[in-house]
Amino acid sequence: MNNNGYPWGVPQAVLQRAYQKSSLYVITKLCFLFFIWYCLGFCILKTHSIGLKIIMWFFLGYFINGLVQLVHDSWHHTLFPKRWQNRLLGHLLSFLFFVLYHPPRHGHLLHHRYNRTERDPDAYNTGKRSWDLVLLYYGFFLLGVPLAIIHFNVLYPLQFYKRHQLRKHFLQLGFLILVQVFVWIILVQKNMTHLAYQTWLIPVFFTSIWNGMKSVADHFQNDWQGSPLKTATTVISNPLTTFFWNGLNYHLEHHLFPGVPGYNLPLLHPHLKELFQQNRSSLFSSYYKIWWRALIRGPEVIDREGKFNPFKFQNEN
Repeated sequence: MNNNGYPWGVPQAVLQRAYQKSSLYVITKLCFLFFIWYCLGFCILKTHSIGLKIIMWFFLGYFINGLVQLVHDSWHHTLFPKRWQNRLLGHLLSFLFFVLYHPPRHGHLLHHRYNRTERDPDAYNTGKRSWDLVLLYYGFFLLGVPLAIIHFNVLYPLQFYKRHQLRKHFLQLGFLILVQVFVWIILVQKNMTHLAYQTWLIPVFFTSIWNGMKSVADHFQNDWQGSPLKTATTVISNPLTTFFWNGLNYHLEHHLFPGVPGYNLPLLHPHLKELFQQNRSSLFSSYYKIWWRALIRGPEVIDREGKFNPFKFQNEN
């Protein structure tokens, strides 16, 4: 709250507009993303060049990551007016990535509550110097979705769920496995496994690269136990990425206003930019400028005394 009484200086009229949800927008974007998936999948099946297939898988992963961002917004119930509508879409999209809906949502809401502290379950890029930290950091960078299947379906619930929650979770996991087995039995019977590999499994693997790089960028060069203005990173990027990734490249805005639909976050940025610059918040113009730095730097280290020793590049603000 600033001196004029507005949250972080954003006028009330702008906030009211930003908090508005558009079901038509979400459904249109869903149809558009699946249409792109269908078209690129068709091209992948038609080409015999493995080089061209890899290029198309790589670009398809970029668009499928847009669906991952919609799952993220379903965790916050910011896609549709009713909660059950958000949960339903979240469950359906999560199925495509072989992950249950509730564990990543549980972890993500804890992440918002304890962002950049010892209790943040998503602070995989910061910790005491160890090979485990390095392997986790680069593993998530490149293999986020396969690791998420193991982490959220098994490891996370065992670590964070209570006993009664575990019973419900493993019943849901059993149902997910049964449905996946049923789907794959049908695919085998119809002799369509090659289609599923090339247009589903492999593209999801390539989505890991895009999602991992975005995840690293979301909290690049943030202060450990810092103020809300210094514990998330905004990447202006370009209009296409902002559209396809549902505006969540404005990640600092998302942490300040988690109830705002991702596609409305760009509305807030002009009213927050000066505040970000005054507080030396993490702002970057493109993902490229973060990714190569993140690869070079590696995870951020907390020493034995608990002191945070960041290796920081120059911000663009």
